[in-house]
Amino acid sequence: MIQWVDARFTRWGGWVQMGHGLGSRGLSASWGSVGRSNVREAFIPITSIEDSRIDDWVRSLSTQDQAILFEVYCTSHTSMQHARILKMSTRTLYARLHSLQASYTRRNEKPEK
Repeated sequence: MIQWVDARFTRWGGWVQMGHGLGSRGLSASWGSVGRSNVREAFIPITSIEDSRIDDWVRSLSTQDQAILFEVYCTSHTSMQHARILKMSTRTLYARLHSLQASYTRRNEKPEK
């Protein structure tokens, strides 16, 4: 696993479980609830913006790749349960997951320490 990508995907999974995951539309919709008078005081945490971008990227993937990421990062199943639900071996699941993480890495630079 690519640790920094895994950490971002884990955070994204929690974000989705909290009811987000509507893509960037979900973030822009939250501005409407702030109201014009509070715009100076309102803020969207950077992590929510990053999570929304990850969500947009995930939704641009094939249906099967989306299913892998949603199953692994948005549910609390074990690895064996993930594989059984996705109808693949655990080894295939990890290979596909690593491939998706590598694809994300190629698209995004590793953050500076």
